[in-house]
Amino acid sequence: MINTIPFDNENYVQGIRADSVKYLLARRGSEELANPHRVDFYALILVTEGSGFHYIDNKMYHCRPGTLFVLSPQQVHYFESKFQWNGYVVTFEDSQVFPIDNLDANYAMTKAIRSVDVMTEVLDVVGKDFDSLYEEFHQPVDIASGHIQRNLLQNILFKIFFRTNYSLQKISKSKEMEDFQLFSDEVERAYMTKHNVSEYTEKLRMTAKRLNTICKKVKGMSAKQVVDARLLLEAKRLLGYTSTPISEVALILGFNEPTNLAKFFRRHTDISPTEFRNMSKFFADNN
Repeated sequence: MINTIPFDNENYVQGIRADSVKYLLARRGSEELANPHRVDFYALILVTEGSGFHYIDNKMYHCRPGTLFVLSPQQVHYFESKFQWNGYVVTFEDSQVFPIDNLDANYAMTKAIRSVDVMTEVLDVVGKDFDSLYEEFHQPVDIASGHIQRNLLQNILFKIFFRTNYSLQKISKSKEMEDFQLFSDEVERAYMTKHNVSEYTEKLRMTAKRLNTICKKVKGMSAKQVVDARLLLEAKRLLGYTSTPISEVALILGFNEPTNLAKFFRRHTDISPTEFRNMSKFFADNN
């Protein structure tokens, strides 16, 4: 299966870490970082020099100065083994970033982070903020350290997600956003066992019509498309990054028969699970 890297609790103050890519490489090792792995935290990876490639959920991205990679919990990513670039890696837990009573900011920021994998040309926008957060993280800890680190991280997040996208400010204050987040959280917990929208509407005490309206407004998709997209993403991860037999993948994802997985997969991709696995760059390079 795919290895999961937990949040590194060593020497952090506010659920936040700020390191250089070179330090991460020295601490974790190129072999671990060049193999697909999940993270159970959020991460911002800013490229400041050099070039190369980075892989997130079966997609290859070009690294160049100003590229920002945005990772959410349970995403699968890995680094190119050559490591011909450097930059900052900021990792954090969402519960530590915003006060619990600031639900508008929490809902909007969670949606923003989870909807983006990569941004470009952000060095002039947040480069100095990353510098400041890195420097503050490596200062001796005192009573103000946690507050300063959190404020610096908030500055980065607000600049990249809100200043450049004012629509997020409007949607963050809506009841639809709150309800969609509840649905999204439930999908994340249960997508392997609950494939039908009716199973979620019962849990959320919401009609299918209401849920579809919310999903269309917030995500531009129907509720069923949201569920299927999460299921398809996990299928691609297991097929592309592991050698788990397809029959077992089907069972993991809640399909009674491998043929049901095959039908689902082909309906959304026009190819079979076997064809997708054979096309996967990582699987092909390591088998």
